[in-house]
Amino acid sequence: MEFDVSYAPTGEKALYYIRRVLFPFFTFTTLVCQTKDSSIHLIFSIYNRLFDHLERSMR
Repeated sequence: MEFDVSYAPTGEKALYYIRRVLFPFFTFTTLVCQTKDSSIHLIFSIYNRLFDHLERSMR
């Protein structure tokens, strides 16, 4: 997987872009930390969704 570094937003655009990319990681981390049950069965689903999100964000 290669990242296109030619897109380098600045200022407010950069903050929006970073938030848009990282927010799903925050959401899933928060949800998994709040579970009282074993969460290992969720890992593959979360992993796939996060990497799909990253691939869409690179376009």
